[in-house]
Amino acid sequence: MKNQKMLMLSIAMGIFVSNPASACGGNGSCEVNTRRIGSAMTRLTAANEGRLGGTDAISCGLISGASPTVKVTRCAEVAPGKPEDQCLSEHKFSATYGKPRGSDGQCVGGPEGQLPLFEVVELNPGYYVIRQNKCSNVEAPFMYLMVGEKGAFLHDTGAGDESGVGDMGVELRRLVEEVLARKSAQVGHPINLTVGHGHSHGDHMGGDGAFESPATTSSGGTIRVVGASPSEVAAAYGIPGWGNSISPTDASVGTIDLGGRVLSVIPIPGHQSASLAFYDHSTGDVLTGDSLYPGNVFTNGSWQQHKASTARLEKFLSNLPAGSPPTRMMLGSHVEHSHATAAGPGVDLGWGNPNQPNEHNIVLRKSHLDEMHTFLQSGVAPQSHTFDSFSIRP
Repeated sequence: MKNQKMLMLSIAMGIFVSNPASACGGNGSCEVNTRRIGSAMTRLTAANEGRLGGTDAISCGLISGASPTVKVTRCAEVAPGKPEDQCLSEHKFSATYGKPRGSDGQCVGGPEGQLPLFEVVELNPGYYVIRQNKCSNVEAPFMYLMVGEKGAFLHDTGAGDESGVGDMGVELRRLVEEVLARKSAQVGHPINLTVGHGHSHGDHMGGDGAFESPATTSSGGTIRVVGASPSEVAAAYGIPGWGNSISPTDASVGTIDLGGRVLSVIPIPGHQSASLAFYDHSTGDVLTGDSLYPGNVFTNGSWQQHKASTARLEKFLSNLPAGSPPTRMMLGSHVEHSHATAAGPGVDLGWGNPNQPNEHNIVLRKSHLDEMHTFLQSGVAPQSHTFDSFSIRP
């Protein structure tokens, strides 16, 4: 009942709040989590001593106790009048990398030393960009939540939490439940949720279990967690001619109808056999997972599959149905590169580096897909290549 009252309060106020007890729940008691945080800080100290990635010493300073585990930034408030894509491209995810240690070697205290488990950018009341804290997991994956009039789609559920602050999946579900409850109250009926993935690697499915049971939301909607294989994915989205070792074709496009918001689902195996791209017909945004993002695009030995998939996505976006907006943003799942400058392209910030203050923003454009497509179609043998804002690795 206490949780329900807090949820209703957050809905009424139109803001996100987090259960103060949540940081002590999830995987165990406050005492258990305190021990886990101590273990995480021990590992962090070791990383600092080795000056991981050549960066300054850092401290995660993840929040605990009564502090909220979610930080929300609203574009309409922090960037009034600016387009959503400009707001997101300018936003600094300041809570997703470590803060400097104090001169006494202790973690910096106060607001600057406390980092939420998730940082959220609300582009509009039906569209959320969620990033897991890099001190919670160095993968620091991005997740996306899109809400329509009858359904919602959550793209990925994050990586395993290594901080001990709280159960990452439980906290993510809490966030999603608040959004869906608010929307349900607005439209007068439950909102059903589809939980899907850009592909089926573990750092994108870490919170799935929290959504599998119970398979209904607190506001009465159903929850469907999409499986991991190409056949399961094809069946869930109605993608024809894919799965059971059958390669996709240009006609292999599925659909998610959220009610006033439709997503096209394009299979793009290469990085992983169940890789997908999601095109949003409301905004023109494309969710590309690990197949295109400001970092190292690994084809994992499937160079030809990745080449064919890039060509298929390029063709789809160049021949959109009438009335569909042109591609606005290409949004991937990680940031691993710095910004390109006049001196040259961005550089790899180093996998496992928990401190990325000069990281590239998450926004890529259709021109970046064009770059990769042109390179792959040139007939080059599998090889690493660095572009201004991303790299490809065979």
